[in-house]
Amino acid sequence: MKRIIKTSFFFYAVIALVQLTSCASNTNEKSNNQSQPDSSRSATGVYINNAILQGSDTTILDSVPRYCVEIHFISPDSLEIGDGFEDPEMLYYKKEGDRYCIPHACALGDMFFTLTHDNTLMLEDSAWNHITSNSEFKKVPENKAHQWLFDYYLNDKMIAGSYFIYSNDKATQQKVTFTTDGQVTGLGKYATYELCYAGDCANWTLTPANIIGFKSNNGSSTGYAFKIDKKNKKLTMYSIATPKKDEEGGAIMGLAFDLRQ
Repeated sequence: MKRIIKTSFFFYAVIALVQLTSCASNTNEKSNNQSQPDSSRSATGVYINNAILQGSDTTILDSVPRYCVEIHFISPDSLEIGDGFEDPEMLYYKKEGDRYCIPHACALGDMFFTLTHDNTLMLEDSAWNHITSNSEFKKVPENKAHQWLFDYYLNDKMIAGSYFIYSNDKATQQKVTFTTDGQVTGLGKYATYELCYAGDCANWTLTPANIIGFKSNNGSSTGYAFKIDKKNKKLTMYSIATPKKDEEGGAIMGLAFDLRQ
């Protein structure tokens, strides 16, 4: 399912942005994170995009700007980035003072990051994302069973847990469980699920919406628009109509599942 291919932004003051992100530049954008760079900290392990996780509470997932969702340091001078759609991309990096430079990280040129005392990585990607702040990545434990971990943490934050199906505003005895590793039980034929945060799935609806895709054991797939009400512990899903001719997405239809904790 998904993940949009990163698009080059040549039409947005390329010269100024290249200067902003050049390894030779002395400009260092101010970050919202108040932790000071830790020049003694080694670049090791796995970092996931915390900006997307935090943004998931208030906005549609695919609308949160990002350069990547996950960074893996695989040697003292190389790293891999993952967006969950394309194959992981290996890049080289080097230390420059209190920060690190990733040469030719994107179409705009080089990109910088800093490491702080609290296991935070601040990626200076504001030029790429066309916003005023940089992206915060948090270090997470490596997992040999699952090399790429962003989906695990996204599931955990947004949807993982057990719910009861409600019908006509009344609880039934039917229990539905979503696990952090993308399994679902108790929801008919569905066996696995995946939250959409970029890619073709983001265009399944005519109007922007959070999307969840399910797969059954026979491999068939179904998508729903969904809303989460954290305060009232509700997860509601809505059917998506088949797109009309010459339309990429379908209309959001009536309630399909009313789930409450």
